[in-house]
Amino acid sequence: RVAQGTRHPQTVALNGPLAFTVTLRDTAGVESTLDTAPYGIVPSPYRRPGVGAGAGWANAFSTLTLPLADFGGVDLTSLAAVRFDFGGTGGPVGRVALDDVMFVR
Repeated sequence: RVAQGTRHPQTVALNGPLAFTVTLRDTAGVESTLDTAPYGIVPSPYRRPGVGAGAGWANAFSTLTLPLADFGGVDLTSLAAVRFDFGGTGGPVGRVALDDVMFVR
């Protein structure tokens, strides 16, 4: 699950949904990268009134499911690293919270 961080200059600068890339690397050094945009986006935080003085903000966690089979060429039985890239090909700027990163066959 992933959410954009609230009240952070990079989240404010993005001012919209966030996508990013995930790269798997196996022990032979083979890498495969997926852009998360086709699988879902991370929505902007939203204003939540009635939480003390001024506007409160709430993070909206989203579940993104990336099928392991879509990471072509990587030996899924021998993974060495997982990399999350924000900016560049993955999207503009932003701040995120990650929770419950899982690998399921």
